[in-house]
Amino acid sequence: MRYTVLSAMVLICLPASMAQALPAVSEMCNLQKAAAVPKDPSAVLKSRKLSKDEEKKLSNARACVQSYAHQFPGGLDALRKFDPKPLKANLDSLRAAFDNTRNLPFDADNPLSVRMAYIRNGWDREQVLLFGSQLLIRAHYQRGEYESALTAISDLRKEYPIVVRQVVWDEMQEHTYFSADTLRNMIASVEYLARVRLPGQTKAAMAQVVDAYMKDRSNLDPLGNFALNPDATMFRGYCGSGK
Repeated sequence: MRYTVLSAMVLICLPASMAQALPAVSEMCNLQKAAAVPKDPSAVLKSRKLSKDEEKKLSNARACVQSYAHQFPGGLDALRKFDPKPLKANLDSLRAAFDNTRNLPFDADNPLSVRMAYIRNGWDREQVLLFGSQLLIRAHYQRGEYESALTAISDLRKEYPIVVRQVVWDEMQEHTYFSADTLRNMIASVEYLARVRLPGQTKAAMAQVVDAYMKDRSNLDPLGNFALNPDATMFRGYCGSGK
């Protein structure tokens, strides 16, 4: 099941006085044009071929959209609503379930029973919580709740590092079984977007955000349509609307 981002980019103009802190305008505009072309991560990133045994192991260890929705109250239809309140409640329930595994009789209609079955079958705590967290963080961002998105990221960092890294792609990720490193990069993309959208920032603070993004961009950009792309938001003040 291929995952598609469910929101359009929100655009913002950056003050011209930030130019000294950024790459040449021509470079930024070229980057913006390139960002408008959908990317296939498998064609851009270093890809690792998996054996059948590795595929089975990763499918048991990693959550995907389908399995995450399976244990989410209301299923995929409820998950698609991107409502932060149930997303946060489900994350809290997942943490508790990982920390207190119980042998419940399996009941396909009981989200708690389904959740425990996935955990007993090998779900990796870090990957699953990063998967759920990126949905929550994205939901806050898409509703314009930028401070809430950043707070959720700050809280997550108390548990797991959110550091941008070069991702090694594998075919399981084409079906949304994202690795922990891919999920970290997805979260970092939203963090840059939320930081630059915060109201009341000084020009110097915004310049620092864009400068930091440019240092991480080579590892964020290859995720293509699997992640929100900050390019248009960062560069619009120099290159027009950048659809």
